[in-house]
Amino acid sequence: MRRQLVYYLIEGKYRRYASEVIEQIKALGPECRLSGDDSGLADVWEEWKSQMQEEHSIYFDAYEDTILGICRSVVQSLPKDEQSLLWLQSDAYFDWDEDEEDPPSDQELQDALTQELYARVCQIAADEEISRPTEDDGSES
Repeated sequence: MRRQLVYYLIEGKYRRYASEVIEQIKALGPECRLSGDDSGLADVWEEWKSQMQEEHSIYFDAYEDTILGICRSVVQSLPKDEQSLLWLQSDAYFDWDEDEEDPPSDQELQDALTQELYARVCQIAADEEISRPTEDDGSES
């Protein structure tokens, strides 16, 4: 029961930080959009969801770099003890061989958490419905 409680607490933190990343993506201005106005995608978050659910465009790497940068910024803003706590529920922790390896350096920890947060944001983007206006959405002739 205790392990499950710890799991839920850490998962709650990841959800919170993933939401923070998504809000920052949504706040990117219209000049950051890479799809044309005819795409029907309102913002960069909608474009990213489209990238995750449909075919990757030639701009995929640009989206990925931007979102990884936001994830890294969120991770770097966290206190070291919180980073260490989050690491306990990351792929990097479960891949770590404590018998042979030292604990991760600060840089390795941040890299692992950036990847973990990015993966979670990608999963949300893959699961969330893409919002596209319908013909009835304010387009009166």
